[in-house]
Amino acid sequence: MKITALIENTCKNETYFTEHGLSLYIETSEDVILFDTGSSGNFSLNAQKLGKDLSQVDFAVISHGHYDHGNGLSKFFEQNSKAFVYIQESAFDKHYSTKIDGTKKYNGLREEYSSNCRFIKLNGNHSVNERSDIFSSVTGNRLMPISNENLYVLKNDEYLKDDFRHEQNLVLKEKDKLLLITGCAHKGIVNILESFKEKYAMYPTHVVGGFHLFTNTTGDKKYIDILHKTGLALKGMKTTFYTCHCTGKESYESLKASIGSSLHYLCAGEEIII
Repeated sequence: MKITALIENTCKNETYFTEHGLSLYIETSEDVILFDTGSSGNFSLNAQKLGKDLSQVDFAVISHGHYDHGNGLSKFFEQNSKAFVYIQESAFDKHYSTKIDGTKKYNGLREEYSSNCRFIKLNGNHSVNERSDIFSSVTGNRLMPISNENLYVLKNDEYLKDDFRHEQNLVLKEKDKLLLITGCAHKGIVNILESFKEKYAMYPTHVVGGFHLFTNTTGDKKYIDILHKTGLALKGMKTTFYTCHCTGKESYESLKASIGSSLHYLCAGEEIII
């Protein structure tokens, strides 16, 4: 499998666009898959620079209902006329974040997307084919990201804490590889991996994606404790990790100190072979 980061917060060099968002172009022996589309059309510009043809994508997956993972969809639909897009139905709920001044900012997908006939709207796990699964049945609440506390969903004119039922992950099976792709891991990367093990009877051989460990309060004792315990948990899984986006550079460096050579950073313009 080859995975190319089309958009991410950082880049391999100044040739590539960056933004707060994520988009991965995945090539397996049988399928071409687009995982997330970033917050704009810039992922498609990077795709051109990297020689990745979006018209050849067989299916797409949107990890959850936040703008930085799905607002590039309009550009994808312009360039690809065949691929269905797998998404949790609740991803079209109205999602908000709390700004520093306490006001709410719309954080969700463009409302006009919800009526597009190219979506396959799911409620839970789903098998795309014998090689690819949508995995969303995550339980547990260990080591949850602190930044989740500022995320809400608007229902019946009331702001409710987001429970991230709209979040899903992609599982790919090829030969002796069992790969997990995450968008932001809002449900906690440790919880996701433990639930993965319950379903597949093993941890993934590889994990690629964001862990949502970024925070503005890096000196907070709770944050430091979560980061330390997360690093210890991941180290014990004997999995190779490629993280990016919402993990945050400072969190990455802390995890790297715990996990060592099993942890790598993936930025826009980079390709990895699994």
